[in-house]
Amino acid sequence: MTGGGHVSGGLSRGLPRVGDILRFAQVATLHAPQANAFYFGEFIAAWHRQLSKLDCPLRLEEGAVFKRLRPEGRMLDARWKQDSSIGSEEKWRAIEYDINRRLGVSTLHMEEGLALTFLGVSAAERKARMQTRHRGGVEYA
Repeated sequence: MTGGGHVSGGLSRGLPRVGDILRFAQVATLHAPQANAFYFGEFIAAWHRQLSKLDCPLRLEEGAVFKRLRPEGRMLDARWKQDSSIGSEEKWRAIEYDINRRLGVSTLHMEEGLALTFLGVSAAERKARMQTRHRGGVEYA
């Protein structure tokens, strides 16, 4: 994300600030096949270490994640289906959908170079965040 034309710490710094820009390229980087292979590879490896007698519900093939589906009948092998919901295009659509729902508009445009600018937080969201920060007498940043 960038704010006011400068780099402001990237996506890992927490909540966006007014003027921050989220670009499709950033979402694509976070959900690239290499990133998925890293994250899901760790999960699959842990599954095999901890639950070696059970079939893992996920598998990786050339950076693509597949979900294990139930067999269609008794004594049949499980089926596998590629999980498209973790791809960068699907993640971008989810972001657009959420923004459209909140704003009551329809702006579904998944084009290269597309970006979203953060305009601020509503009063209700700000109040909910303040209550969360002060819960239990501890202030969270």
